[in-house]
Amino acid sequence: MEISPKMEKQMVKPLEKINSRFQQLKKNNL
Repeated sequence: MEISPKMEKQMVKPLEKINSRFQQLKKNNL
């Protein structure tokens, strides 16, 4: 399955959001 750069960007954005939220959670737990 070929993934176009446009699709890749759309997939990466939500991932970055989740990742930053996860980082904040980790900070809060420490």
